[in-house]
Amino acid sequence: MRPSRPGPAATVVLLGCLAASSLAGCLQDPVNVQPDPPKTSTAPKPATSPSKTSTPQPEAPAKASPTKSPEQPEKPKADDELTFAFAGDVHFEEQVRALLDDPENSLRDLRDYTAKADLTMVNLETAIATGGSPEQKRFRFRTPPTALEALKNAGIDVVTLANNHGVDFGRDGLEESLEAKENGAIPVVGIGKNRTEAFKPYETTIRGTKVAVLGADAFRDPTTDNWTAGADSPGIAVAIDPARIVRAVRDAKKDADIVVVYLHWGTEYQGCPTDLQRELADKVAEAGATIIVGSHAHIQLGSGMHGDTFVSYGLGNFIWYSRKTNISARTGVLTVAVRPDGEVTDSEWAPGVVTPSGLPEFATGDRADELLEAYEKLRDCADLDAVR
Repeated sequence: MRPSRPGPAATVVLLGCLAASSLAGCLQDPVNVQPDPPKTSTAPKPATSPSKTSTPQPEAPAKASPTKSPEQPEKPKADDELTFAFAGDVHFEEQVRALLDDPENSLRDLRDYTAKADLTMVNLETAIATGGSPEQKRFRFRTPPTALEALKNAGIDVVTLANNHGVDFGRDGLEESLEAKENGAIPVVGIGKNRTEAFKPYETTIRGTKVAVLGADAFRDPTTDNWTAGADSPGIAVAIDPARIVRAVRDAKKDADIVVVYLHWGTEYQGCPTDLQRELADKVAEAGATIIVGSHAHIQLGSGMHGDTFVSYGLGNFIWYSRKTNISARTGVLTVAVRPDGEVTDSEWAPGVVTPSGLPEFATGDRADELLEAYEKLRDCADLDAVR
């Protein structure tokens, strides 16, 4: 696909090759990524700016404010095309928690970029709980169930909880998350009272086309070690062994015309997909997935066609407390157009920057062109083809 060039009101296209400075040849502007200071959701502290001597300053916010973002023009599409929009990691820690004081309105201005697709999905990187005991790990995230209401009002239709923070507050926190899944404002995938439920897709019909959406975690950490959903035990859907997600995709494909899989995978701040990501993408695509997207690296990775399947290896952060480097501050919304028979016809990227508030701010004009050019280069090390 030839990348679309943005107008003055908004922007869209495909990724470019970025990573931590240790990936020689994969990043044009190396950065020294420093770890976040320890924190838990029970004792939030304001985010701090990175040191000038150890890391570059975060990018200046793009021109368009999320509270006064310009209207994004509709992209012409065939009458029978469906559009699917995706953004990366979301949580409500530290300064971002205040957004939940007004869940009806605090994220509504994102709708210019999220609500126009037929289905929009993000990775909710947190337990949905107010209680529970923190797990023995460095970062522990939790958010009240009002987060689902806020995301619904932001134009988000589905979230996945299959990630390394979905069970950060133990069994009690997990039970609260399962209750939020049962009673929340929008569907939650990737977590369940047992393995069958955790791998069960969200199913919907859009203008006569059947769609199935799954979530799974392929990153090994204490969450996958301790809280993998079992035959009779609750937890998250884990795809470290690909067999279960492959089976789930094949089963979903029996009834669905389009199958979407959101994976938590990769290596933090590594801008080219790992061998494990590539191997898993191969298997999930072969099983029948139409679209495979993912996150975890906290930066963007390449996207494009893998045979007949659209793959995005990394979407970066979307609503997030930390802006540690120029690269990790970059954000955006990916939109993929698909015909009812599963043929991918187009993809677009609306780039922006995560601001100190934790909200994304979408770019316009020359700044958008700059971010789009960087995004396109990411495909170089991802072995993916442009959409044609």
